[in-house]
Order: sequence, then structure tokens, then C-alpha cells
Amino acid sequence: MPRSRTLRALALAVPSLLGWSLPASAQITLLGFFDPAEIGSPCGVGYDLDTTAWVYECFGASLHRYAPDGTLLGTIPRPGESANDVDVEVAPEALTLGTTSLPAGTLLFINGESGPAEIYALDKTTGAVLATLSTAFGVGHVVGGAYNPARNTFFLVQDNVPGSGDGNLIAEVDPVTGAVLNTFQITASFSVNFGDVEVADATGNLLVVSSDESDMAEFTPDGTFVQYQDLPPEVSGLSGIGLDCAAREAWVAGGNGRIFRLGDMPCGVGCPLSFNTATITPLTLDPGDSFTVAVNVANAGPGPRQARLVLDYDRIGPGPSGSLTLGQGTIPQTSGVSASVTRRVPGNAPAGSYDLDLNLVEASSGTVCDTRPFTMTVQAPPGAAPGHDLFEAAPEADLFGPAATAGARTVRVSPNPAAAQATFRFTLDAPADVRLAVYDALGREVAVVVAGALPAGSHAASPDASALPPGVYVYRLVVDGAPEAGRFTVAR
Repeated sequence: MPRSRTLRALALAVPSLLGWSLPASAQITLLGFFDPAEIGSPCGVGYDLDTTAWVYECFGASLHRYAPDGTLLGTIPRPGESANDVDVEVAPEALTLGTTSLPAGTLLFINGESGPAEIYALDKTTGAVLATLSTAFGVGHVVGGAYNPARNTFFLVQDNVPGSGDGNLIAEVDPVTGAVLNTFQITASFSVNFGDVEVADATGNLLVVSSDESDMAEFTPDGTFVQYQDLPPEVSGLSGIGLDCAAREAWVAGGNGRIFRLGDMPCGVGCPLSFNTATITPLTLDPGDSFTVAVNVANAGPGPRQARLVLDYDRIGPGPSGSLTLGQGTIPQTSGVSASVTRRVPGNAPAGSYDLDLNLVEASSGTVCDTRPFTMTVQAPPGAAPGHDLFEAAPEADLFGPAATAGARTVRVSPNPAAAQATFRFTLDAPADVRLAVYDALGREVAVVVAGALPAGSHAASPDASALPPGVYVYRLVVDGAPEAGRFTVAR
């Protein structure tokens, strides 16, 4: 049927003129392609679990199955009417279509040529129809669809031909009743001619391709635009996409009749964050001593991710257990970025061994991406009162942010031990916001020595320590968000 073609140039020009920047695109790679001899104009393509490709030719009588090298493996008959508004899918998980329970890997054929779309479940060997769902969505131009396992719904996309109100429309559909649960238009961001929609299984986001567009658009399930994803330059005029998020790969049908295999697809599979290295030193220490957690974290992308570093602790045998957030920050798409943070074991921590789990968490989803186990031994002096919290409660560090511009040098305390007065000295390489506070063995703040903006240069502060009981105290200097900690003693 006739097609209209629209461009996104105006939609892209407006934010550029306003000084806004579009989100960064993922780096999708081209793994290979083949030219199916039996097909001239592919309208739909599906990615099977064994990496084979299911391809339907516009207005064809059959679905063709191909090996990755383009070898034809077989054909089955097309259900429903002859069409060019279609899609081929493979169910990523078990689902119920209408009243029929279907296993993962079931072949699905979406026919949206006329009226509301129909979804067929097919036997891969014979083409027999296992189940049919008549949906309530479509005015004859449904060109793509995908099943969302997390929401147990189908998403269907209608092309731009129907125009205002119905063109470039995406609907969420109940797989049992076919009822439309929600719809939204994407005209302002993307125009679908021949095209398709897929679901990134970890995020649930929708990936939309079109023969009118040179890239791929990503939307949340409620229709919020996320970003454009660049396609390899050899790939254009896409009429279909079949996604395998387990492999982060896709088969796509190009306007030149080729079937391309793509890698590094933005599926959000699992979590893109991982530890390259993670250390805690020292792992044997006395109450009041500090330990440092140092990590190097990779982000496989696409794009930057918010990461949080969380330490779980549990005394072996009776004793305290809990969880402490050490800090968080934004990690760019990178092979590795380093960060470190220092914490203190309070003076009343009970002696013994503690199981530690250092967790790397993706902040937006709460997913634990990577974990490293450690064992810490606390050597308590005789007579120490048992405590309840192992670690000092302290402000969360901006772990992966830029280093403090002030470049504070190490704090020097004298005299140490002190009787009535201790002088804290430090140097700033640049003006900075500074906070210097003192904490007792229970982690309670007992004095604020400095709080506010200071100029570059050497600084000294001498608080009165005469009211403090004898014992070991911890000072904490924070310069432009970067912390430094140490100990001093009050003795009389």
C-alpha cells in the first residue's frame, strides 16, 4: 500500500537551537549480513533462540528460516491474509495467548494489514496455528510488535499513514483479551513507515526502527523518549528487528533486502557495571582504626550509569550486622574508573571476625551488579564495651565525581596526645568549602572545628579539648565534598 515519508529534521533542529543536547547514542556494531535469494523485500524478521532468522517477504505466502550464513533451513505457510504490515517474533518467555499457554521460543506472527491486528502462534515445523489473538488495536497499519515479559503485555506499533491521532501510535495490549491498555504517539520524536518495535528485557524500554529513519529510537513503556541509538552506517531503511537480549544481538531487515546481524544492542541485560578490582585494607585492625575501600569499576553502557557502593557486614557468631552505603556517583561508559573511600571501626566494636560483602549497585534500578566478599578481624582491647554498629556513620562520598579542586594536604594535629587544646593545621591549594569535625568512639559528632568557605593557603584551628573525656577521637576534614580522616588522643 502507499507510504508517506516524513523527516525528523525539524524535531532535531528545535532542541539544537535552544542549546539543548540530545542523549548519547549506544555503539551498536555490525556482526555480519546475508542476502536471502528467496526474498526481495523483507517486511518482518524475528531472532530465534538458536540464532536463526525468521524472515517474511512483503505479501509473501511463506515465512522463511535462515542460518546465520544465509542458508535456507525451511519454510512454513503464512497465517492470515497476504500483507506487508506484519511482524515476526519469537516469544522470549512462556506466555498465554488468548486461552492457550505457550512455551518460550514459540514463533509469533503479527498481521496488521487490515483492521485490528491479529497475533498468531505457529508450529515452527509445520506452520500449524497453535493460538490466535484478535486485538482491539489497529486501523490496518500495524507494522510491528513485541512481547514484554515483565509487564505480560504486547506492544504494537502503527505506522504514520493514518495521520493525526492514529499515525505513529504505540499501544500496550493484553495478551489474553486483546484489549488496549494504553496508547501513546511518538510523532514528535520518530516517524514509522515500514518499521518495528522490540523490548529491551531488563529495562522494559521499547526500541523502535523505521524505514524513514537513520537511527533507532528508545522509549519507556509509558512513551517517554529516552534517546536515539546510532546504527552502523551500512544499515538503513529498516523494516523489521528481531532482538535476542541474552546475546545482546539482533537481526534487522534492511531497505536493500539484506538481513543484518547486529551486536552490542542496548538491551540493558543484567547490569552493565562490574568491578575490575576491589580491595579493603587493612582487614585486621583495632577499634577506632580506619580502613579504606578502593575500587575500579567498568561500565559497559550504553551511556553513563549511577552507581552506589554498599558494604554489608555480619559478625561471625552473635553480634552486629547491617549495611552501610559508602557513596555513589555517575560512571561514564568506560573500561574502568577508580574511587576510594575511608571508614572507621568505632571504639566499642566487639572483637571477632566479620563477613563483609562489598556490593556494586546500579542506583536507578537497585540491581546488585557485582559483589566481592571479604573477612575483617577486629581486635578489641580487654574490657571494651560491646557495640551495636560496626561502622562509623558518615556522609556518603561522591565516589566517582571529580577530585576536590582545593587539593587539601594532610591534616597535622599537635600536640597529640593533647591535654586541653589541640591545633589542626592543613593547607588548601585553592579556595574551597571546608568542614572539620571531631567524633567520639561511638561515631557521635562532639565538635565542629571549621565550617565554611576558606581561601587558598595554610590554615590552623585550635579548639578547646578540655571538656572532652580522655580517649581516642576521630577528626574528619571534608574539602569540596572530598573527605579525609584521622585520629588524635585526649590524655590527662
